[in-house]
Amino acid sequence: MKAFDEKNMEAVVSPVNPNHPEPLIHRLPVELLQVIFLLIVNDVPDCPSIFSSRKTTMSANFYSPPLLFTRVCRHWRVVAHSTTDIWSRIKVKLPGWIIKSKSSLPSLLHFWLALSGNRPLSLRIEDPRPVPNPHHSKCKRRWQPEGFSEADRRLLEILLAEQWRWETVSMSCICSDGDIFVTPQLKTLECHWSDVKRFHAPDLCRLHIIDPWLDPIQSIPALTCRNIHYLHFRDASPNFIHCTSVIFPHLKTIVVDSLLSSDDDAKRGPATHSCLESITLPIRGYYGDLDTDVIDVFRGSHLPVLQKLTFTMGKQQQEEVDFIMAALAATASCNVKAVDLQTVDEVDGDTIKPLLSVVGEVTVRGQVICSGLT
Repeated sequence: MKAFDEKNMEAVVSPVNPNHPEPLIHRLPVELLQVIFLLIVNDVPDCPSIFSSRKTTMSANFYSPPLLFTRVCRHWRVVAHSTTDIWSRIKVKLPGWIIKSKSSLPSLLHFWLALSGNRPLSLRIEDPRPVPNPHHSKCKRRWQPEGFSEADRRLLEILLAEQWRWETVSMSCICSDGDIFVTPQLKTLECHWSDVKRFHAPDLCRLHIIDPWLDPIQSIPALTCRNIHYLHFRDASPNFIHCTSVIFPHLKTIVVDSLLSSDDDAKRGPATHSCLESITLPIRGYYGDLDTDVIDVFRGSHLPVLQKLTFTMGKQQQEEVDFIMAALAATASCNVKAVDLQTVDEVDGDTIKPLLSVVGEVTVRGQVICSGLT
């Protein structure tokens, strides 16, 4: 295999013309140039992508930072290689079976990770395979281990060898059913619900579950990461949300992108969220109808320290306000301080004033519209 090292980088560096004065950019102190590199890399919210892919091919991504920095000149390359922080965030797209990847890609991944030193890693692994519906009768498991190509396996093995310094991880793939990840530095995780139990992550505090169709919880998994404070669901049912009070007793924030109807036969007792301070929910269903599952989220719940409710909604109307009040009335105990309405429409102050009978403050997109005594 062709090694990816500094000799390969030398071939793409433009020489400096000795007949001209040193460029002004070369006169910058190294420390200042490193700060500039960091600002550029961190200006992109997603992790920098190590690979560039087309329909059927994948190669090194020299068109974006930080690899782009190594193509400008020898000085920039040396400074970039010595700046470990710009290499501590990485997005790896697996080639799968369709894309033909160059044999040097594993060497490039090794090289990138080596440049990050021992810095904690922020990692995003993108799997090109579609996610099947788990409710389909033929879908016994989400992934089959043999579904990974040899190129996928080689890249995953390299990443797994660095799991001890994973700090932020987003992944939708697991090599096999037996994988256990020992991640002592992991603080933020985005994955499928069934994979959470694979992480030995005592410091994990933020969890984003990316499963569609998440309902119901058949059994509560044995987790080492019980200190979750922030929980974000792509899709979840009221039954699933109720169970989080048992699974994550220290939970402070719940965010749900879309609500699913619960299994009518599912048994559910009262739920006490003793630490929960903030909830974000959609107030409308998939077809524009008011979603009564929102009321089911609150039904019978004890929310002694709840401070804020955020509702994502369409047009702000009297019907939505009545709906919010009905949801709060369904709780066993609740003393919410504020309601925030995330709506693009103009707000009629008279329409939302009835909310002040159950909350102390009403805001729209974070701006206070009205307040008063509850």
